[in-house]
Amino acid sequence: MSDLRKAAQALVVRWDTPAWKDAPHTGQYIDELRAALAQPEQEPVAWMSTNKTWMWSNKDKIPDRWAGNVIPLYANPPQRKPLTEAQIAAIDWKDGETLHDFARAIEAAHGIGEK
Repeated sequence: MSDLRKAAQALVVRWDTPAWKDAPHTGQYIDELRAALAQPEQEPVAWMSTNKTWMWSNKDKIPDRWAGNVIPLYANPPQRKPLTEAQIAAIDWKDGETLHDFARAIEAAHGIGEK
C-alpha cells in the first residue's frame, strides 16, 4: 500500500466519529474517500509517450527526456464500486423520464458515457 493510501486510510479511521460526521458535508467527503480507498491499487504494465510514438515495458528504461511525458497503461481497469448514498441522492431524476434515462444517469454517475 502506498504512503498516500496509508495516510488516507488513517484519516478515515480517525475522522469516522459522530462529531466529525455531523459537520456539514463531512460524511460525504468521508464516503468519497472511503470509496476511493476501496479501489484496488494497480501497477502499470507499460508506459506510453504522450504523443503515442514510444512505449516502454519497464519504467526504469524511460529516458530522462521523457520523464513527465508518459502515460501509464494498465492491464485491466479497476472494478467499479456501487454508488454511495450521497452519489445516488445527487442523481437528477425528473418525473416522466424513462428507465433508459435512469440507466444513463447511473452511467454518468460512474463516469461512463459520452463526455
